[in-house]
Parts: sequence; C-alpha cells; structure tokens
Amino acid sequence: MITVRVSKSDPASVSSLGQVIRDPRYAGSDLYLRVDPGDYVEPQVIGVLRHVVVVPAEGAGTVTVSAADETNVFNVHEGGHLEIHGIGVRSSSDDYPPLYAQEGARLRAVDCVFTAPRRVNVVGARAELVGCRFEDSGLLWDSGEGSVRDCYFAKAVIAVQGECSPRISGTIFTGAHDDWHTLYVSGASPEVSDCALVDGGGIYVRDRATPEFTDVRVTGARDWPVRVYERSRASFTRLVVEAPRKEGTDAFFVHGDSESVLHDCEITGSTRTGLAIEGGRLTVHGLTVTGAAADAVLVDGGEAALTDVRCSGVGKAALLVADGARVSVSGMSVSESTQEGRGAIASVRSRFEVSDLRVSRWHGPMAIVVGGGGVFEDIVGHEVGSGIHSREDATITVRGMVLREAREDGLNILDGTEVRLVDADLSECGEDAVYVQGGYVTVRSSTLSGSGERGVRVGAGGVAALEDTAIRDGRGDGLMVEDGGRVRLVRCTVSGNDDSGLWAADDASVYLEDTTFGGNRGGDGDRVVVRGTRGAATGPGRILGGVGEGSVRDRERSLESLLTELDALVGQERVKREVRALVDLQRVSAKRVAAGLPALNVGRHLVLAGPPGIGKTTVARLYGEILCSLGGLERGPFVEVARPDLVAEYQGGTRTRVLEAVERARGGVLFVDGAHALVEEEPEESDPHGREVVDTLVGAMSEPGKGFVLVLAGHSDRLGELLEASPGLRERVARTIEFEDYSPEQLMGIFAGEAGERGRTLGEGVRELLVEHFRRRMKDEAFDNGREVRRVLDGAIRAHSERIAEGGYTTVDDLSRFRAEDLESPRWSARRSPPGR
Repeated sequence: MITVRVSKSDPASVSSLGQVIRDPRYAGSDLYLRVDPGDYVEPQVIGVLRHVVVVPAEGAGTVTVSAADETNVFNVHEGGHLEIHGIGVRSSSDDYPPLYAQEGARLRAVDCVFTAPRRVNVVGARAELVGCRFEDSGLLWDSGEGSVRDCYFAKAVIAVQGECSPRISGTIFTGAHDDWHTLYVSGASPEVSDCALVDGGGIYVRDRATPEFTDVRVTGARDWPVRVYERSRASFTRLVVEAPRKEGTDAFFVHGDSESVLHDCEITGSTRTGLAIEGGRLTVHGLTVTGAAADAVLVDGGEAALTDVRCSGVGKAALLVADGARVSVSGMSVSESTQEGRGAIASVRSRFEVSDLRVSRWHGPMAIVVGGGGVFEDIVGHEVGSGIHSREDATITVRGMVLREAREDGLNILDGTEVRLVDADLSECGEDAVYVQGGYVTVRSSTLSGSGERGVRVGAGGVAALEDTAIRDGRGDGLMVEDGGRVRLVRCTVSGNDDSGLWAADDASVYLEDTTFGGNRGGDGDRVVVRGTRGAATGPGRILGGVGEGSVRDRERSLESLLTELDALVGQERVKREVRALVDLQRVSAKRVAAGLPALNVGRHLVLAGPPGIGKTTVARLYGEILCSLGGLERGPFVEVARPDLVAEYQGGTRTRVLEAVERARGGVLFVDGAHALVEEEPEESDPHGREVVDTLVGAMSEPGKGFVLVLAGHSDRLGELLEASPGLRERVARTIEFEDYSPEQLMGIFAGEAGERGRTLGEGVRELLVEHFRRRMKDEAFDNGREVRRVLDGAIRAHSERIAEGGYTTVDDLSRFRAEDLESPRWSARRSPPGR
C-alpha cells in the first residue's frame, strides 16, 4: 500500500483525492491517503476499483470532500474497497448519492459525516459504518451485508431492502424526514438493537420482511410509530413506544397476512390504539400498555396469543376482539379506565380463551361479549363497574371467577346467550349477582353473596339452572323469577337475605330439589308455587323431590309454534322442506311406537352446509326444540362450539374437550360452527387434531346414553370433504341440508324486519337503495349475509341518530324513519380503513 499526502496548502502535494487515484503512477496499487485540513471540491467522481484508505492528517472533522458537478463524490465499484475515517462527505445533488457502493464492493466508514439530499447507497456491497453522522437524507441499504453501529441520523433515515440481513445497533435517529420513514424495512431481515427514534418518523416493515428488533425505543413519533404490512414477520424484544404525536394513530399496527412477535414491550400514551392487528397474527410474551386514548389491544379479524399483558389508564377496552378474530390470553392485568361503560375485555362475534385475568378500578364491565363465545378461567375483578355482560347468542364458559365490589351486576345475560359458571365467588355486587333475560345460565359449585339487590334475577324468557350453589346475605331477594322466567335449583342453599329467599311471579316456573331456605328476613319463599314436583315439604322452606313438570327444561313450546317460526324464516324453502321431512319421519316413528310397532331407524344428526350468515344457527336451534316437542330429546341445552373450543394445545386434551362439550349438550344439541375447519384445505396436509375431534364425536354418537344431537355447520365443499374422510361420521348423519345465499330482496326484507324490532321504519327510496347495495356486495367472495345486514343496520342507526341530534327532522315520524341519506353516509358503507393503512 502506497501512502500519498493530499493537501490544498502545500504546493508540493497533490490537491485532489481523485487526482491521486487517477494518477497512472499508482495504477494497480492500493493507496493510503493522508489528507490535510480543508474543503476538497472534486471535479470528477472519485471512482474506487482497489483498496483505498482516506485519513485526515489532523483528526476527525478537519476534512470535507464534495463534488463540483452533478455526480457522486465516491463510487466504489465491484472489487473496490474504500475506507474513510473522520471526513465529511457533502453533496447538493438531488439525483446522485454522495457515496455509492456497488455490488461486490466493500466499504468501511468510521466517524464520518454525510450531508446530502440523497441517501448514501449500499447496493449489494459489504459495508461497515461506525460512529458516523447522517444529515438530511440517510442510508439506503439494498441487498448488502454488514453493519451500522453507533451512528447518528439527524432528519435522516435508514431503508433496508432486498434479501439481506445487516446489523444495526447503538444508533440514534432524531427528527422526521419529509418523504421517508425513519426506519424502513422491505423484504429484508436486519437485526436492529439498542436504537432510539426520537421526535421523528417510525418503523415500517413490509413485503415479506423478517426483521428482529431488540431494545429499540420510539419516542414522540410524528407518523405511525410501528407498522408491519404485506406478509411480513417482525420480532420485537423490549420495544418501547412512547408519546406519539400524530393524532388518531395506533402505536403499533399489524396488517393483513403479517405477523409480529413481542417480548417484554411497552407502549405509552398512544393517541388511538396501543397495539392493533387487522387480519394478521400476533404473539405477545410480556406487554405493558399505559394511557392509550382508545383500546389498549385490538384484534380485528386476526389471531392472537397474549401472555403477561398489563394495561392501565386506557380510554376504551384493554382488549377488543372483533370480526371473527380468535384470541387466547394467559395472564392479563387491567386497571384504571378513563371512560364509563367500556368493557376491560370486549369480544364481538369472535372466539376467545382468557385465563388469569385481573381487573381493578375499572368503570365498566370486566368483559362484554356480543355473539361468538369462549372461555374465561381464573378471573378476578375488584372495584369494577360490573362483571360479564353477554348479548346476541354468545356462548361462554366461566371457571373460577372471583368478583368483589362491582357497582352493578355480576353476570348480565341477554338475547339468547348461554353462560356456564363454575366455581365462582361473586360478592358485594351493587345490583344482582346474576341477571338473565332471554338467555340461559348454568351455575355450579358457586357462592353469590352480599348482593345489593338480588342474588339471582330471572327475567322473561330467561332460564337459570343452579347446582351446589349458595345464595346468601343479599340486601334483596335471594332469587327473583319474573313472568316467563324459569329456574331450577338442585342442592342449593338460600339464606340470610334481607327479603324473600325466593320470589316468583304467577307465570314463572320453579323447580327445587334438595334445596334449603333459611334465615331470609322477608320469608323463605311463601309466594313460590312449585308446579308438579313429586317431593314433599319437610319443613319451612325445604322441598325434596324429583323431576316434575315444573323443571326448567320440561316446558317446551308446541310443535305448531315451532313449525310456524320455521316457516316464517326468510327464504330457504328447500331447507324448510328438508326439516319438515325429518319431522314427518319422527312423527311416523312415534305413532308406530304408540301402536306397539318397532320405532323407525330415523337418524337425527345433521349437516347444515352453506355460506356464512344465512341462518344455520337459527335452524339448528329450532331443530333441537322440534325434537324436544316430539319427545326425541330431553329438554337440554343448545351448546355452540367451534374448532378452538374443541382442539387443545396439549396431547390428550382434545378428546377431553370434546367429551366435555358432549356432556354439556346431553339431552340437547351440540352445534359445531365452522365444522369445515376440522379438515385441512389442502388434501395432502395432515390434521391430527381435527381427526381426533371427529373420531371422538363419532365414538360419543355411538355410545348408548349420551342422548345428544350433533349438528355440523360450515362451507359446503369442505364439509363434503369432511364426510368423505370419515365414513363413521357419514353413516351417522341423517342428511346434509344445503343453504343458499339470500337474494338482495330477501336481505332487504331481513333488514326491514330487524330495523322494525329496533323501532325504525324505512322511508322513501331506502328499499331500493338497500337492494342495490346488497346486490353489489354479494359479488365479494367474503360476503357474509347476516353480518352484512347487521353492519349496514348499525351504521344506518348511527347516521340516523346523528342527523336527529343535529336537528334533521320535521315530524314525529322522522324520529324513527330512515331516509336514503342515512344509508348514503360513509358510516354505514365504509370499512375500517384509516389513512395510511
């Protein structure tokens, strides 16, 4: 290597770096350039084809190199190797990077300063950048290897793209660039550690990238702090996102088919959601979210597994699960809500498994569940608004719930919801410990104590079955059963309540077995009429007896009313004919038995196949009630499950889960929603878990005394594959009933009916607008009949309410009548798609 002095002040020295490199005397030789202080304006690009080292003679910061024309300052070609130490590289060109390292080149820059409107380019080269400062633009790293260490970016960025995995560590970014994300990763796999992004842009990962971030802090971001898009998989360990400045922005967002894994991360002060995932996959092992303006964690249509999550001071829900998402939570603490009425956990038509949940100092319910369902296990609430609220045919199992000092109800169960509560201790609820109306609740091995009003309140259409449970020391009735309500108590104790032990209206149904009343200051149930029990009263308030006509499961609707309801369903004429054919077979079989002839071998298990949102669940419920009315079933529950409810995470657990579901459905219907998920989409793929579910179900169907009806629902083609793969299942299914999409006119009729139930009528032009909307939306492959009707109706109600609140009405009828403008509002037609996503 030849050493050459470069100086602007010494006439005996060469005054240009490029002149030395181009000098034929040094052709083919590696060069070591000692450069005296000064600003060197190079007339031509400094092309590097060999090993060149540039060092300032008097230390870092004394030499600046720039280009005189529109070109690079340095261009390192294939086979070239450039080392620069402590120099400044400047450029004013909008078209040429100040330094360009080409494929096959090598670059090492130490303690240098790069100032230019274009980024330094490392394209397919191997580079090492240490202690450098980048101003105004930054660094583009494309398909090269190497590292960036202990650097500083001022209003400058790093973009890493292509198939490469450079290491970026100990680097600080300050300020925001007008055009680029501060840390941009596309299709690459960099390892980023010990970095800070301050008062600038954020992290943007896209195009199947697989980066790993460790000990990265994003503070005061002026754009989206963290985004993961386009089938990328990003891992974050000890990430901190704090105080974003952009309004209405999620601090961390995962979109589409992307996936993120978080370990021990922290999000503070988000202006919208702390961590949001829309259709992707999320795994969390340790997360703290503080002060989010909206939800702490949102899972919208994706999948998430959350462990050790801590949320406090959030504006809405700590966890919102929506749009068919599937979520498991193990270890979550929630405290200090900032708004009234928000559930700590909210699930909307989704599936969940939540264990080890702790909620305290929360204004709203511990959980709100609308449709869908799941499992809560080992959950504790203290100083909360209420316990669990459930709506719209949700199916929930709660094991090991402890609730203290809730201001309202412990459980609030409405609209066809089914809740199973086991090993619970609900104490000092401000209103009722359990309130059920139009739903069904089973309470086993639990204690309901110190309620501000009733221990259990059963409203019209509600059913409560309690076993081995104590209801005590409440400030109202132990149990209140209103007209149309039904209650069953087996081996329970009701004691120490300020009013009656049990109060029942005239049109209520009560069944008691081995149940004790005592010390209730308003009486032990003198107004209770127990209908049809065979037991005898052996003392005040104590009744011992067997099952009688007063059992909550013995009062079913007439066959005529059930068939009338079936006929009233919109469309689906073929489905109605198939169900009626089964009913006729059951009737004939019953008449044969009454005449002393053998019963017909009539199968009862069904497959309901067709698109989503078409009424399969409704038909399954009606089918179960029809079988009850014909004596083909006991008055058992309708148990709805899906694959996540049946498949366990450990060996041997799947069979146990399936048998537990069968046992809960004894005497009733076990409805497996999305049963097509029990078979793989690709025939060559193996699914031992789905196979175990099917084999266990077939075994239970064959076992005498199980006494349940299995109804499988799902997509037609996949259910056909499921039956083909399991001859045992195929033999036991009575028939497959095919559902068809509703027509646009039928969907409009359903909309009108549901709107009427919610006190709304349709004004001029609304029907035509609805038909056109549904016709257009039905072309979408993901179209969901029922969900689309609910979505449009909910949006129209919001738009109508806002219009009325702003004075948009002239007559009383306008207060309940939709106009076309309510349906033309963006609120009902737009999907959730914020700017930038």
